[in-house]
Amino acid sequence: MATSNYLSPMELIKIYPQVTKLGWTVRQINFFAKSRVLKCIPTEEDSFSFLICEDSFVKLMNYSIPITQANEILRKEMLN
Repeated sequence: MATSNYLSPMELIKIYPQVTKLGWTVRQINFFAKSRVLKCIPTEEDSFSFLICEDSFVKLMNYSIPITQANEILRKEMLN
């Protein structure tokens, strides 16, 4: 079994800058982690800071992109 990389939200944004187009920020990624949407481990620094499993993050990102694109299409159609 391959080992998973656990990264900070800032590291994930640097590796996957396209998530900023989804509106994701460090704070929002930490919220996803705290809500257990992402596989993560808390850091000892505070209760709202996590190291996030990269595989889990990529799965959520890949799930969110088509939904965001579909919402943009619907929004454009509603405005016309």
